[in-house]
Amino acid sequence: MRFFAILFTCTYKYNSANVKNLVNHNNKKTFKFIIKTLEDLNYKVFYKVINSCDFGLAQSRNRVYIIALHKEKLKNCEFIFPTGFNSKIVVKDILENHNINKYIIDSKEFTIDINKVNKNMIHKTSFRVGAFKKGGQGEQIYSIYGKAIPLLAEGGGIAAKTGAYYVNGNIRKLSPIECARLQGFPTTFKIIHSDKSLKTIW
Repeated sequence: MRFFAILFTCTYKYNSANVKNLVNHNNKKTFKFIIKTLEDLNYKVFYKVINSCDFGLAQSRNRVYIIALHKEKLKNCEFIFPTGFNSKIVVKDILENHNINKYIIDSKEFTIDINKVNKNMIHKTSFRVGAFKKGGQGEQIYSIYGKAIPLLAEGGGIAAKTGAYYVNGNIRKLSPIECARLQGFPTTFKIIHSDKSLKTIW
């Protein structure tokens, strides 16, 4: 288990981020075991589920963050998680305006609910407006006036990894630069490698 591999190298602090479902996995037994293991090793544990979209990003990505500080090596230690804020940034705000044709998905097997494509409606979460085929993983189409879905390192479907978005009458995936912006990179950030070499981002 990766948890033990990391824990073995710890000295005075432990930090980790994982999918939020870890908190409830196996009827919460897994998470309780992790917390108890750290506490038994004399760590003071702090944890919280945080969504990236509450901190100025256009991506809705919930993760549980665990911070553990050794009670003897860091005496009277406390940790306060940052407070999020109401961010109005959506996918539209991180899109590129040029060289995006190669990300357009060339398929006629999709449906779009035009009534949902409302430019005047900003969504606090990801908002589905259509789908390819049966709408399975990597086949759902989202509005650019909502948050992006989480980026995936793996996954199938016609819009694998980035998801598909309805942009100016076209349906397309996100570019590597757009994916970087979803993760907090500034608009001035540049990628010098080709798309094929960016498997971890795109």
